Amino acid sequence: MSVLVDLSRMDKILEYDEGLGYVTLEPGVTQKQLYEFLKSKNAPYSLSTTGSAPDTSIVGNICERGVGKAPYGFRSHYVGSLEVLLPSGEFMHTGFGRFANSKVAKVYPEGIGPSFYDIFLQSNYGIITKLTMFLAPMPKYSQIIDISIARDEDLPKYLQLLHTFNFFSASRKLIMFRKDLQMLTLKTQYPWKAAKGKTPLSSDVIEQLKKQYDINYAWKAVVLVYGYTQEEVAAQINYCKSLAKDIDGIVITQLFSDNTMGDQPKNIGNTTYWRMKTKPPKVKNPDTDGCGLIRLSIAVPFTAENIGEVIEMMTNVVAEYKYEPFIEAHCISERVVVVIAPIIFDRTQPGEDENALNCHDALLKLLMSKGYYPYRDNGRAMSLFPSSSDSFDTFQKTIKNAIDPDGIFSPGRYEIE
Repeated sequence: MSVLVDLSRMDKILEYDEGLGYVTLEPGVTQKQLYEFLKSKNAPYSLSTTGSAPDTSIVGNICERGVGKAPYGFRSHYVGSLEVLLPSGEFMHTGFGRFANSKVAKVYPEGIGPSFYDIFLQSNYGIITKLTMFLAPMPKYSQIIDISIARDEDLPKYLQLLHTFNFFSASRKLIMFRKDLQMLTLKTQYPWKAAKGKTPLSSDVIEQLKKQYDINYAWKAVVLVYGYTQEEVAAQINYCKSLAKDIDGIVITQLFSDNTMGDQPKNIGNTTYWRMKTKPPKVKNPDTDGCGLIRLSIAVPFTAENIGEVIEMMTNVVAEYKYEPFIEAHCISERVVVVIAPIIFDRTQPGEDENALNCHDALLKLLMSKGYYPYRDNGRAMSLFPSSSDSFDTFQKTIKNAIDPDGIFSPGRYEIE
């Protein structure tokens, strides 16, 4: 027997400190709810929204070490404290929260002695019932550097530019890039008639679609530079120009101001309906509508060589299973890029579930054999992981057995069999 614990009604924003920039949330608080709360307070902070739906849990995303699209985007790096329900039925507080009178519990994550807050992320050791997260001060100015990369073979030199610009700079910025086919999913659905019912898309049909939707590049990279003064942003733009003086396809937008980073969480888009033979409904529910989507999110060193190797494997394997390489990447730090390969399919078609899962498994096994691993589980990835080459697995089981000897909480979650 198993029991599902529904935390959605634990949906209170328990504390907001404008001076120190943090909020304490229950697990049912959604992206939309926190956005509207901050807006109602006229708060000088931005919310790093993810590509998921507005009604998704912020705590749930942090538990998976999810990544948002704004300052403090790597949300799990900006956690102040946790309240956790243990398998024993007892509560514990991480960091200085273990002291009832601590003044710094919400803003000093580690506390004194061993730090335990991170072990409750991507694990089955407890249920997080309260979480304090830091909020990024709202940048006043921002500017977009739009980069069109004409050919696949040109990608490495642009990646070197992006790495240099990101690494040798003290200012924060957001960098992402997408394959041309990924951009197509934002504009249309699979052209079954033009493709004569065949998959994947032929190069001729791809070129026709790209021309139709004015996609005149192989890759699109976007860099968002932001700061608190115009001079700070201008210095970054000038630095980028100096690095890119011999590179074509770079367009710099106008300077934006007045708190441009507070974007509202977006509703579900049409991407997951790419392979469906009917138009997306006005009220979307990809699950009941029969959409299929499996995402592989791979952590890759921020080098042109490593990123190129991963992209090549992704492109080749998904083609073998008759899917398009919808590849995108997010530069989550100066040293790491998350390269994402979504497998988009139509679950209403016989055999497609099995084919998509086989594609996922083949691609993940190949990537891991070359040393590239996903940074989060997608519900299937962990079952394919090899055993650790050291004592990590034993240590993890020792902790689990010590705090949950009866295996009450999520047996097997983030564990290697």
